[in-house]
Amino acid sequence: MHHEHALKKVINPFVYDQVFDKAMPNPTTPPLLFETYGQCFEDVIICQMIKAYAIRTQMGEFRLSFVEIGANHPVSTSASYLLNRTFEVNGILVEPNPVLAAELRKHRPNDTVVEAAVYDGPETELTLHVGSRHELSSLNADHVDVLSGTTEAKTTYTVPTIHINNLLDMMKIADHYVLFIDVEGMDWRLLTSIDFEKHRPMFIQIEPSEDFYPGTVKKMVDYMREKSYMLVTFNFVNLIFVDENTLP
Repeated sequence: MHHEHALKKVINPFVYDQVFDKAMPNPTTPPLLFETYGQCFEDVIICQMIKAYAIRTQMGEFRLSFVEIGANHPVSTSASYLLNRTFEVNGILVEPNPVLAAELRKHRPNDTVVEAAVYDGPETELTLHVGSRHELSSLNADHVDVLSGTTEAKTTYTVPTIHINNLLDMMKIADHYVLFIDVEGMDWRLLTSIDFEKHRPMFIQIEPSEDFYPGTVKKMVDYMREKSYMLVTFNFVNLIFVDENTLP
């Protein structure tokens, strides 16, 4: 494994909220909350599972990388930043919003930034719709409205596209890699466009957008089971699958 970064930790405010609300005595050992940048601790879970894999298989050094489709902000809700810091690995950040892509190039200089929309069709350009909070963007304007809770005017950009399999071709140098997909409504289409005979990410984290597309969670779980991927984590935002071929 790569050298691990000494992760930061802070006092856990949730514990003290309960202590205060219920008039409990303060703990004599301060409770800690460890470093995370993901939406619901998915980044912590994936890092722990990679460590467990290395222990189970008694592997030493192996080349680890990641592809984050819909990279968004360099740090906030970043699926890959903790992976980067924990194992000192770099990967591919895909972001079609030119404002955010510029920030990624500036603040994640050791990662490869692909400024394009990942797509499953033959189109070479598409329209990206961006809300006033420019972290909210999608090829589907209605999806931005649902996320923002408004029908405000959106900024639009004409952006180049890259097919998901062409993107994953860039991962040939990695022994294992993690694939993150967060594309606000296009996730199912991208997932079912992956050539799993050729591309086998170790982990896949994906947002089903169940509120927007009811039934997608079950569809994804059933589909990935057919592709020999097992669901290992589920929360109200993301699913995480592991390639069953990497399990001893």
